[in-house]
Amino acid sequence: MSLSPSIGAQEAPPHEAPPSKGAPASQEPAQRQEVGKEVGEAVDAIRSYSYERRQEAMAVARRSMDELDAQFDRLQAQSQAEWGRMSDATRSRSQRSAQALRRQRNALSEWYGRMRQSSATAWDEVKAGFVSSYHELAAAIRQSRDDTREAQPAQPSSDRKSNEQMSNEPKSNEPKKGSPEEQPRR
Repeated sequence: MSLSPSIGAQEAPPHEAPPSKGAPASQEPAQRQEVGKEVGEAVDAIRSYSYERRQEAMAVARRSMDELDAQFDRLQAQSQAEWGRMSDATRSRSQRSAQALRRQRNALSEWYGRMRQSSATAWDEVKAGFVSSYHELAAAIRQSRDDTREAQPAQPSSDRKSNEQMSNEPKSNEPKKGSPEEQPRR
């Protein structure tokens, strides 16, 4: 008998931006990657928890979900910051990706709820389902983050003038400061 989540089996808790306990936004990517690896290893350890240690497994699962939520929040903030520079196609991809991530997060919540309510006989299957769902969501977040990085246009070296420099330059139909056209006529 499979205990795969069914639609409406358990509603996901409303998504709030939890404080990131392991990876503040200012951390370097390598540090975040290390935190992600540690969290992934902790999730894998859930497989070894017996039914009697269910409360410990639930605590590890909750912390792991909070870390994924923090990663998703950072990804959304990055997408929002880049929104004005995105092409229509990139915006559409970003929206579809966010929707897919939310669906996967809801599935993970369903597995979490099943872990909470599981009987001893279903415990092994339910915790395996949670671990699998966690890794699928974590991989999807990583892929979305990589896709977002690839979608950011690289500035050619000849176009690296700052906006400030560009705004100080005269328009092509305006005379440059100090040019003969700008000098007052006598």
